[in-house]
Amino acid sequence: MAGPATDGHRVPTNRLRCRDAVSIKPTRNHSRRHALAIFGENSLHNRRLFGNYFAKSAINLTVGFQHVRDTPVFADETTMPVLDPGRGRTKKGYAWAIARDDRPWGGADPPAVVFHYAPGRGAEQAEALLAGYSGVLQCDGYAAYKTLAAAGDMSLAFCWSHVRREFIDLAKSKTAPIAQETLQRIAALYAVETEVRGQAPD
Repeated sequence: MAGPATDGHRVPTNRLRCRDAVSIKPTRNHSRRHALAIFGENSLHNRRLFGNYFAKSAINLTVGFQHVRDTPVFADETTMPVLDPGRGRTKKGYAWAIARDDRPWGGADPPAVVFHYAPGRGAEQAEALLAGYSGVLQCDGYAAYKTLAAAGDMSLAFCWSHVRREFIDLAKSKTAPIAQETLQRIAALYAVETEVRGQAPD
């Protein structure tokens, strides 16, 4: 998506479309100001122009998301407040993140992350977002990912930080002496990772 904002004929590039799509606010007044900034006064009398512009932007973002999914990805989800019209308050929604960054392992692709809103964090949301993915998914131990992997060709690579956290708690409580030895072994693996980071897999 690199390149100038527009070409010589004032045709927006993919980079500009995506920038505008993620910066627009979902309200009437913000949309009006955004249309003026992009197209000028004529856009206020041509809703089709404005609608087509962002429809094409959505297609570009979808294609970009599919490209991200062609490589090993990381997935996580977190809560986010969502407007709940008529109730005078917000409700809980979830932002799912699908990220790619293989630079520490010598990957040539640029880093990327896609955020997707969903009303919940159940297995059905994970399936809708990752349906058809058959690569390596880096994740925590959340059951939704395990359910999805069990039903398809996806391989799970679990997060060391989440695993290590449990042994730290055990070591602090001094109820399981083996916990300290486990932490030492994990530290040795971290040292190897630090040494090879940035090198090609082979």
